[in-house]
Amino acid sequence: MKKIMKIIIILIILFITTMYLSNVFAAGSINTGAYDPSGLRNSAGEQVLIQRAKIITGVIKGLGIIVAVLTMMVYGVKLMVSSVEEKADLKKALPGYLLGAVMVFAITVIPALIYENVKGL
Repeated sequence: MKKIMKIIIILIILFITTMYLSNVFAAGSINTGAYDPSGLRNSAGEQVLIQRAKIITGVIKGLGIIVAVLTMMVYGVKLMVSSVEEKADLKKALPGYLLGAVMVFAITVIPALIYENVKGL
């Protein structure tokens, strides 16, 4: 226990030392009106990006559905033909499978929801 505390204290000291060694040279005055990103927007580029993003998320969603269905079929067959001990092991692995399947679908749905909500800003 004392050894772990010594290591933690040494790491904290090293962290604090490196924080003080890094110098920041900030500008004296900042003109906030000089930056105007509205001139950088290109609606044609945005449309291309949107189309590509829809294609990529569609492919990911399609592959995710195929893999999820095939995995569920394999789990079902294993569950039907396995012994009692193997069934218990399969039931332990099932929450991990469900979490993975939900994540695959959430990865494709959440960015689309975010885009739709911030599109008008």
